Amino acid sequence: MMWGFYIVASALTAGVVIKIMMTLANRGRFRHAGAPAGIDRQLSMALAVILPLGALAVYLPLGRPDLPSSPAIFSNIEETYLRQEALMKERPYQILVEQNPDDLGALLQLATINFRTGDFKQSVKFYKRAVVQAQKTDNPLLRVYAVSLGEVQVLASNGAVGDDAIGTFEYVRTLYPESPIARYYLALAKAQRGDPAAAIAEWEALLGEGAPRAYWKVQVRDAIGKARAQLKGAEKNPD
Repeated sequence: MMWGFYIVASALTAGVVIKIMMTLANRGRFRHAGAPAGIDRQLSMALAVILPLGALAVYLPLGRPDLPSSPAIFSNIEETYLRQEALMKERPYQILVEQNPDDLGALLQLATINFRTGDFKQSVKFYKRAVVQAQKTDNPLLRVYAVSLGEVQVLASNGAVGDDAIGTFEYVRTLYPESPIARYYLALAKAQRGDPAAAIAEWEALLGEGAPRAYWKVQVRDAIGKARAQLKGAEKNPD
């Protein structure tokens, strides 16, 4: 695998060298009497050949073609990123919240970090505190934080829209009645509680609103398909 990588790298190197040399020649850096001199052309060709061959010459005695291909270099990036997130959770954000429990920015960072690391219950805890603080300060992004709280409450319940999430999304609708995310989850709660027909009706109404390519419409269409399958299954197997 690594052989192919070095061959491609050598070819790219040659192309870059040719491009650079021709650019310099055309700008007059190596021009004599208005045109590239023979020595300039020879230098360009020499560099185009020597550099790639030189790279191969270094690789042949020292390279390890038995090693896995280059994507392995990046295999641990996600793990490293999560480790850094965990460290940031302890310092500085946890300390900031201990010093000032009303620090909205630190509360949101802790909610986000716990979400990314998969600790949804802790994320819910900090989103709740952030929503309360945003309410106290009449923060213009209150409904955004409330939507995030509701979504994480659903994740913390393994996808079930529980009573806590229903309460959150109903609150979101008091702030923004047209909220597509709140309406989506409130309809999903109906489908999960055995009323897919009502959910489909609400989702279809939702599809008729907003921009044609709104990001949330993909999720709504997928939910409609699952709810229709649920209805068909109920028709085939009536109690």
